[in-house]
Amino acid sequence: MSELQIKVNIANRTYPLKVNREDEEVVRKAAQLISEKIKEYENNFAVTDKQDLLAMCAMHFVTELVHKNNKSTQEVPVPADQINLIDDRLSTYLHAFDVH
Repeated sequence: MSELQIKVNIANRTYPLKVNREDEEVVRKAAQLISEKIKEYENNFAVTDKQDLLAMCAMHFVTELVHKNNKSTQEVPVPADQINLIDDRLSTYLHAFDVH
């Protein structure tokens, strides 16, 4: 993995970053999304303090991330008939070898 130095602009500040070459596009897209969200909040709310706007963006994006993580980690229920079938097959297998 090769690293490169890039600069991204967020809330009228330039941040120099060192990123893996394959992550450059993702990092630039993330900075763009943050900037767009800041503009949206500036236009829709009476907030001008950049620190407040950045905090609002952080809350927005982390809330989305938590929602996605919760959805992806929810357990998928296994129907009882499948569990019973597996149990029966294991019992048959173990009895065939007289293993208890």
